[in-house]
Amino acid sequence: MHTSSISRHRFDHVKKVVSVAVAVGSVALMTAACSSKTSASTTSKISVAIASDLQTLDPAHCIETTSGEVINNTEEGLITIGQNNKVEPGIAKSWTKSADGKTYTFNIRKDAYWADGTPITAKTFVYSWQREVNPKTAAENAYRFSGIVNADAITSSKKDVSTLGVTADGNYKLVVKMDHPMATFEQMLGNAEFMPVEKKNG
Repeated sequence: MHTSSISRHRFDHVKKVVSVAVAVGSVALMTAACSSKTSASTTSKISVAIASDLQTLDPAHCIETTSGEVINNTEEGLITIGQNNKVEPGIAKSWTKSADGKTYTFNIRKDAYWADGTPITAKTFVYSWQREVNPKTAAENAYRFSGIVNADAITSSKKDVSTLGVTADGNYKLVVKMDHPMATFEQMLGNAEFMPVEKKNG
């Protein structure tokens, strides 16, 4: 099962509690990514109603609104989407884009962990994104990775997943190579399918 990447970094702003029993139960059992300790006095809570039963918490198979809403409200990716659809740092504390728009370098925070203490690193995202485009995963959202080097060839079983244009430069630097510039790429990273998955449970 997919493991949640809830982070204390995001909880400092708001912790959303889904008011559907199955959702609460599922999220509670999932491993969460966290950073520094957050006291109860600095954590606010709201209840959010969802319109239908939760279908999945696996980003690779999230194809309906309810699952997407729950994942986006309980997990954190490289980038988060803030007010007015503005991209903001998430697990990536900063990033740069090459002059030709075809190479992104993301600097991963060193204080992001799964709840079992395992660090979330650049390699976590390499694994997660390779898993998404791997035909064996049969991810409904694999097409969203189109534009990243070799993504289309991998999803059509023409190249190995290891050739995907995403690599770890050490533990905390993620490099993404694009086939061509994509003006919407940073916004796309706020979508559920780009969230990290813990390898041992993936």
